[in-house]
Amino acid sequence: MRHPRMAKCAGPDRADARAALAQQVQRCASMLGASDRSRRPRAFTLIELLVVVAIIALLISILIPSLGRARKEAQAVACRSNLQQVMLALRMYQDDHKGWLPQSYNPKNPYQPGSLWSESAWGVSKADLWFYKLTPTYLGNPNAFICPGDPIRALFDYESTPDGGAPRTDLGKAACGYGMNYALRHLSMYTDLMNAENKPPSMPSYTILLAEVGPDDVFEHVPLYAQAAGDVGLSFPWRDGGRVLWNDGAHMGFTAPTWLTARHSGTINMSSFDGAVHKVPTLEQLRTGPLPRNRECEGYNSTTRTFVCYFCYKNQSDFKHYQFHRSKLWWWTGDPSKIR
Repeated sequence: MRHPRMAKCAGPDRADARAALAQQVQRCASMLGASDRSRRPRAFTLIELLVVVAIIALLISILIPSLGRARKEAQAVACRSNLQQVMLALRMYQDDHKGWLPQSYNPKNPYQPGSLWSESAWGVSKADLWFYKLTPTYLGNPNAFICPGDPIRALFDYESTPDGGAPRTDLGKAACGYGMNYALRHLSMYTDLMNAENKPPSMPSYTILLAEVGPDDVFEHVPLYAQAAGDVGLSFPWRDGGRVLWNDGAHMGFTAPTWLTARHSGTINMSSFDGAVHKVPTLEQLRTGPLPRNRECEGYNSTTRTFVCYFCYKNQSDFKHYQFHRSKLWWWTGDPSKIR
C-alpha cells in the first residue's frame, strides 16, 4: 500500500509527463513537416530556363551539320556500291560476248560503234542503249543505275513509257544516272575500242569507264549538238547513260552546262576499266573547266618514249579535257591508233 504523500504527488507528475510527451511529439511532427517541405522540387527560375534552352540550341547546331555530313557520306557509299554492281554486270556481259561492252546499233553507219545515249537523228533507239542490255540478266535491280545522292532521283523512270507508247521510248525521262566514257566511241575511228577486253587502254586501272552524271541544279533537256548543225532535238535527256564528255562536247558546238558534278561533298564516283571504283575530287575541275595539254597529266617518259594521257599527247584543240590525273585517272591511256 502506497504512502498517502506519494499518492498525492503522483497526479501532478503524471500530468507533467504527458504534457512533455505531447510537446515532444509536436516537435517531431514539426520537424517531419519541415523535412517534407525541403524535399519538394523547387521551380526553375527564368534565367535557369534560358540557360537550358541555350544549351539545347547549341547542341542542335553542333549535331545537325554532323548528321547532314553523315547522310551525304552514306549516300556516297551507296553510290559506290551501285557503281560496283554495274561494273560487275558489265564484266559478266563481256564474258558472255567475247569481250564486247554493250553498245547500241547505229543504222545510219553500221561500221561505226553505236551511241552511248539516245540520238534520234541517227536513229539510235533508247531501248537499245547499253544499260538496258544489262537487265535483268546481269543486273536484277535497275535502281542500281540511280545515285542515292542525285537530287532528281525521284524523276527517274527506268521503263520510260510515254502515254500510249511503248516501254523505253520516252526520251524525256531519265533512266540511268551513270554515263560511259564517250572517248570509247570517239576514238573508235582508229579501232573498235568497245571491245575493251581485246583492245583495252594501255593502263586499264587508270582509264575512266563510267562516271556519275549531272548537273544537279537542273534536269537538263538541252540537245547535245548545236542547232546550227541542223540536228535539232537530239539527245534527251542527260541522265540517259551518256554525257561523260572530256570537254562537255565543245568540239561539237555544245554550250549547255557541264555534266560534271560534285554532289558527294566535292567529289563524285568513277570506275576504271579494271572494275575499281574511285572517289574523285571535282571542285577544281569545275572551277577551271577543260584544260589544254599539261605535262604532269601527259606523263611522257622520254626514255621509253611512252605517255599516259593520249589527249595531252595529241595536244589538239578538240582534246582540251577535264584532268583527273591527281586521282590517277585519264580519259584514255596509250595510243589507240596502235591497237590492232
